[in-house]
Amino acid sequence: MKTIAAAIEFLDSKDFDIEDLIYARDFAKLSLLKTAADSVSDSRESRKQYMSYANELNQTMKYLDRNDISQSDRERKDAIIAIADELMKKKNMWIL
Repeated sequence: MKTIAAAIEFLDSKDFDIEDLIYARDFAKLSLLKTAADSVSDSRESRKQYMSYANELNQTMKYLDRNDISQSDRERKDAIIAIADELMKKKNMWIL
């Protein structure tokens, strides 16, 4: 899936490996979520670019049957969306 590949490539360019997040557990996963959100928060443009990947992925997934996506792509999608959710938490903290 092109959007997943683009988001992963973007994260790689920020020195973040999404596979680490996928296989992490408990507090390590929480820590990696924060690290990932920080890595794509280095500029306003970077945040916007990452959020565009996550939004496009969410829209695309609405129209796919669960059987149309592999387990590994589903895991990557979940990680990408989790990072976007963490970014939204950070944004809400900036507003406060």
